[in-house]
Amino acid sequence: MHRLVLSALALCAMTLSPLAHAQDGEEPETPAADQEEQAEKEDYGLIFNRKPNELKWCKQSYEGETPWGCTRSISPSVGISAIGEVTNAANDNPVELLFTMGGSFSIMNWQRDGILSTKLIAHGTYMTQGGGRAYDIGLAGFVGARWKWGGGIAIGAELWRNMYDLKNTQLQATTGIDIPIFLELGPEFFHLVGGLAPAIVFNPYRRVDWEVDHWVRGFGHELSWWAGVETQIRLFTLALAYERHWMADGVRNHGVTLGLGF
Repeated sequence: MHRLVLSALALCAMTLSPLAHAQDGEEPETPAADQEEQAEKEDYGLIFNRKPNELKWCKQSYEGETPWGCTRSISPSVGISAIGEVTNAANDNPVELLFTMGGSFSIMNWQRDGILSTKLIAHGTYMTQGGGRAYDIGLAGFVGARWKWGGGIAIGAELWRNMYDLKNTQLQATTGIDIPIFLELGPEFFHLVGGLAPAIVFNPYRRVDWEVDHWVRGFGHELSWWAGVETQIRLFTLALAYERHWMADGVRNHGVTLGLGF
C-alpha cells in the first residue's frame, strides 16, 4: 500500500455537509415539542451527514465574509500488496505478497459558507512478509474544493521517505516529493474517488527509466494512480481502494486497501 491511498482517505469530503456548516453561536429557544421533533430530524440527518468534531483552538477562525472552521481526522488502515519485478522477462524476482498496516492524522480548515478547504496530513505505513519489511512515511499539504452537485478536486505536495528490503525485492531508502491530484464524483455519503501522483525522487538509483523498466510510458521519477469508493455513515468514513505504483528496476506494486476514518 502506498502513501497515496492514506492521503486520499484523509482527504475524504473536502467540504462538509450543510448540517456541519452551521454557524457557531446561540440558537433561538423553541418549545419542548418542537425540540423533540428537531432532535429526531437531526439524528436522521446525521446518518448521511458528517458533523465534525471541531477543534477548540481553531473554532474562532478568520474574520470576514467567509469564516473558516477547523477539524481533525484519524484514519487507520490495513491492506494487501503484490510487489515484484513483474515486467522482467526472465522472471528472476517473482511477485511477493505483503501485509500492510498504517494510518494518518490530518487537520483540515474549511469554509463554512464556501467550497474551499486546506488540509495537512501526516501518515505512515509498515509492510511485512516472511522474508523482509518495508516502510513509507510522509507529510503532505493540500488545497481542495467540493461542489454541492457531487464533485470535488484537491491538489497538493507531499514530502515522503520509503524503503523496501524484501526477500526478492530490494529498493534503497530514498526521499522524494509527490505532486498528487485527487478527484471525487458523487454525493458526500457515497462517491467514487481517484488520483494520480508523479514523483520527484532524490536517490538516482530509485528513478524509473521509462524506456527500459516498464512497458508503459509514464512521467516523473515514479508514478502512482489509484481508484476506489468511499462512504460516510454518521461520524465515520469507510474506503476501499486499488492502487498501482511504478518504481525503479521494473518493480510494480499493486495494492488493495481498506481504511476507516473518524
